[in-house]
Formats: sequence, structure tokens, C-alpha cells
Amino acid sequence: MVERGFIANRLCTNCGGKFLGSAPVIRKVIPPVTQEEFEALRGLCPKCRLKFVKSRSVPA
Repeated sequence: MVERGFIANRLCTNCGGKFLGSAPVIRKVIPPVTQEEFEALRGLCPKCRLKFVKSRSVPA
């Protein structure tokens, strides 16, 4: 049995580029992302997600 689905392209809210509308995979991010940050990450393309995660401050 084969199941098929369609994942629509979305536009990045930061750069306007197209990407697959899937949930971001965030593992081992310090400090952990908040629910608000996770929702914001859903609208970003992978490149902008990476920039966002790298720009977060690490607690001392």
C-alpha cells in the first residue's frame, strides 16, 4: 500500500523565498526555543531559520 500527499510551497516571511511548508526540526538548541519562537520559525525558510537560531543569545 502506498500513501501519497502534497506539501505546498510557502513563502518565507523574512526573505520571500519558496520552501516546503513543513515543521522546523529544532534539536539541541541552547537555550531551547519558546513556543512563540517555534511559531515564528514555521514561517521561515531553512536558510533564514539557521540565521535566526545562530543570532539567538546564549545565556552566560
